[in-house]
Amino acid sequence: MIHLQKLGELIVLLGGRLDFKARKHGCGKNWSPNYVKVLYNYDEIINANIEGEHTTIRQYEEHIKCIKDCYITDILKRIVKDEKYHIRFLKDLLKHKCN
Repeated sequence: MIHLQKLGELIVLLGGRLDFKARKHGCGKNWSPNYVKVLYNYDEIINANIEGEHTTIRQYEEHIKCIKDCYITDILKRIVKDEKYHIRFLKDLLKHKCN
């Protein structure tokens, strides 16, 4: 959630406006908790989070390619680094889980 806060602050500082739309091909729908798949199996939960981190990294890397401002891309690169740490942490949780 810290990344979301930091990105929101950056968007506002740059004169943008925040909304909570999920966008694809220019169309947007308001985000809803209905988009969240509820899982109950420990391994499935951790693996879903790992996949979510990979998806997030790909999205940030696409933004980094498009944005020409080195200050903004540095922030995004830092967030990618954090996301990669999250993946390592989640993989460790899987490896060392209690049965």
